[in-house]
Amino acid sequence: MAATTSHRGEIERSAERHVDALVLLRADHEQVDALFKGYEKNKGKWDSARKRMAAMEICKSLSIHAQIEEEIFYPACDAQVEDAADLLAEARVEHQSLRDLISKIEDGRAGDDRFDAEVKVLGEFTRHHVREEQNELFPKVHKSDLDRAEIGRLLARRKAELMAEAGPDRTAMSKGTAEAQKHQKSQKKLDHELKESFPASDPPAATIPTIADRGPRK
Repeated sequence: MAATTSHRGEIERSAERHVDALVLLRADHEQVDALFKGYEKNKGKWDSARKRMAAMEICKSLSIHAQIEEEIFYPACDAQVEDAADLLAEARVEHQSLRDLISKIEDGRAGDDRFDAEVKVLGEFTRHHVREEQNELFPKVHKSDLDRAEIGRLLARRKAELMAEAGPDRTAMSKGTAEAQKHQKSQKKLDHELKESFPASDPPAATIPTIADRGPRK
């Protein structure tokens, strides 16, 4: 779907934003985790149509996040971050596994018990991936010479482009939901804490609490 005038304006505004790449990616992680929690909390009272809408929103958010990482963030890490080759290779493999799970959900029937199980497994796998990325890769990025502000700008622009391509019919449903509103509040709190705790010249990126509840990687 071609970008509308309003979408093009949002894309241009995204290109001018100054955001640390790791803060942007962490916000994505938090957002999709909130979507998973919302699904798990409400699946018992939602009808099949509402379940499918929520699952498709999860799939869309994960797909866009994975794409901007693979197009922009991972290649930048390949070039600038030391001792990260194994982590980046593993992350790319995990992204493919996520896509396989997403495809099953997109092709599934929301009224089946298997559908709920697949969404749950996708959530567990995503949390595992996020934990490793935030706790192992992000600290290496933080210590590197990677221009996190420039990469953040590129990530924000590309994300806006992909959201515009997805179309308002798919993106609008996340706006105004209780989960999305809760995420927006938590993100404002995070932004305030970042400004209070760290100098503007060195925004934090690696010291990030995980949203996963699994133990350390074996």
